[in-house]
Amino acid sequence: GVTVEAIRGDVTAACMGLADVVSAGQLAHAGDPLLDSQVAAAQKVIQGDKWRFGRRGTGSVDAVYATAGAVHLARTMPPSVGKPRVVIGGRV
Repeated sequence: GVTVEAIRGDVTAACMGLADVVSAGQLAHAGDPLLDSQVAAAQKVIQGDKWRFGRRGTGSVDAVYATAGAVHLARTMPPSVGKPRVVIGGRV
């Protein structure tokens, strides 16, 4: 089965890692309106020499955190065995 765990200790690494991947042009998405609106509402919350995402006003940044978590897991997982697959619109 699949185990879902919160990325608590690596929140800043996940947030900063997402920014690195985006800056390097290594992430593409389908223009999801929820993600687009939440990215626009996100801001950096500085924690020492690191940072995490925060929100401006009363909006949410949950989709940004979900994306950061997915990117973090993809970057830290061991290499997979087999042929890479591209998933588009829920189809492989």
